[in-house]
Amino acid sequence: MKHCPRCATEKPFEEFYRNRTTPDGLAWYCKLCYRDQAKESRLKNPDRLRRHERKRVLRRYGLTLEDYDRLLEAQGGACAACRRVTDQNLHVDHCHTTGKVRGLLCVGCNTALGLLAEDSERIRGLLGYLEVAMAGLEPATFSL
Repeated sequence: MKHCPRCATEKPFEEFYRNRTTPDGLAWYCKLCYRDQAKESRLKNPDRLRRHERKRVLRRYGLTLEDYDRLLEAQGGACAACRRVTDQNLHVDHCHTTGKVRGLLCVGCNTALGLLAEDSERIRGLLGYLEVAMAGLEPATFSL
């Protein structure tokens, strides 16, 4: 059993996260209190969390915050695909084969590109289908 100073209760060791830096190898606060404290911190400092998360993601692609900002400025502050400006961070789009960064995309465009498996033929096919449907023409019919 271990005492949590935040909620002032004794709890089993399983109720504490591991922490190698503490003398007993367990976090100072229980899991519930730790989550509450983390939530309060996120609510109090949303920009800090956003910056930290952005740095972590950019590191994966070998980019610095300055690189991201230059890319964003070159795109006019908008998604490279749909050209819409959003208040959310844009996602780093990269080639899954080479790892090369291609640009910054909004959530919707990034998700669509991923769901279409970055397959240009599928994307062209979907575009053709949509253009026919939007023009009110009958798409090809299929018999089952």
